[in-house]
Amino acid sequence: MNITLKTYILNGFDKDQTQQVEKTLQFISNKKQVKNETVIIDKLTINLGTNDFLIVFLDELTLNTLIHDSVSQSFFSKKEFLTNQVIIVLDDLKIRDIPEYFHLFPVFSLSSFDNSNFNEEEEWNSKANNNSQLTEILNDIVHFIIRTKYPQANSAITFYVGPFDDSTTIEYQKITRELLHRKFNIVPEVANPSAKELIDNQEYLLEMLRNSDFAIHFIGHQSIVDFPEKISPAIKINQITADFCATIDGQNLQRIIYVPAENSETSEIVEQKISQFKSNTHSLLNAELIQTPIEKLKEIVLQKIKELSAPITQSVIDENKDKEVYLIYPSEEENKIVPYCDWFKQKNITYSLSQINLDQLELLQYHQKQLTSCQGVIIYNSGNNQWLERKLSDIIKAPGWGRKHRFRFIIVCGQELTVDQLKKTQYHDIEFFKDDSLLKNNKLKELLSIK
Repeated sequence: MNITLKTYILNGFDKDQTQQVEKTLQFISNKKQVKNETVIIDKLTINLGTNDFLIVFLDELTLNTLIHDSVSQSFFSKKEFLTNQVIIVLDDLKIRDIPEYFHLFPVFSLSSFDNSNFNEEEEWNSKANNNSQLTEILNDIVHFIIRTKYPQANSAITFYVGPFDDSTTIEYQKITRELLHRKFNIVPEVANPSAKELIDNQEYLLEMLRNSDFAIHFIGHQSIVDFPEKISPAIKINQITADFCATIDGQNLQRIIYVPAENSETSEIVEQKISQFKSNTHSLLNAELIQTPIEKLKEIVLQKIKELSAPITQSVIDENKDKEVYLIYPSEEENKIVPYCDWFKQKNITYSLSQINLDQLELLQYHQKQLTSCQGVIIYNSGNNQWLERKLSDIIKAPGWGRKHRFRFIIVCGQELTVDQLKKTQYHDIEFFKDDSLLKNNKLKELLSIK
């Protein structure tokens, strides 16, 4: 394999970390049959050949030295680098800490690396290394370089991934690793292009979205906290993508929006802002918002791949025909939907109810399943605006949960909708019936083909 990996570690980078980086890179390079040379330098006074790739490791000390050195600044401002030829690796630094010109290069992070279990006397073998976060990340980088030099044959599925922000770096890397190892197409082709560049060049972003089958967005808590007063680049790109999904070209693009899970240390303002973001139905167009541990996120992405790869068979169509109506209503309004249930039974219409005896997680999974399989939806509006907006948002997200065909009908009955609520439903054909008028006319019979 005609690749020479030249790793330059700036003088001043943590000594123990440097030794482990050198040792790990040598191990991975030997395994992948890549020539590797690691050099400790004071300044970036180097020239790269066409088969050379440069990895620059930065911590707080070396970054401070580098950004105040005119020679190094001049090096990074060169325009003759090949695609992905220079890679930046951060150690205990955040994306926002580095100068903007670094965002022209792929950026990886060692921020989650824990060396507490490292034992220098332990035999250096693959079994020991597989447990190291450092090994995983450096393996990702070498694999990324090989993929750049020798592109794989095109997969049938293309993913748009990223960009990430500070608190979602590791999740981005793990998902990217999973997709790369499974040889899927990923766009953008660099690890982390500047979000600002994508926003400034929206036609480039839209072209990638047109060529993608699935999109994964990473939005951290800080971006959520600032929203909507301040729109972070990650949220701005999500908004551009949502606008695209509202067009004919983008109506079939399925998406996942990953937001780190809340925990006992999550502030009240973050929880409120996340709830506010979830209620923005347009931002979640064609998307499923995921808040899970990273391993669960990987499972969800792999399930999406399986669904995208599987053609819609006649048996799937027939299965969906059996499930006619999903009736969604607030738990405290159970008595209000009794007339609807009686009407369905009288007309031999199969239906399912949103309120059944399950725990919270099981009920969420049940709810998502119903929205992917029913023919039509009826929502009973009791006047709780936030509840109704969440349910309308769920309908918009149904394709992201695996729904493969349009709803035969979407009906909101009960109390009238406000003007703002009506605006939020403009992307779907939704019919409205005040109070119990739905049962008093022939519209429901017509929708369900009842004589």
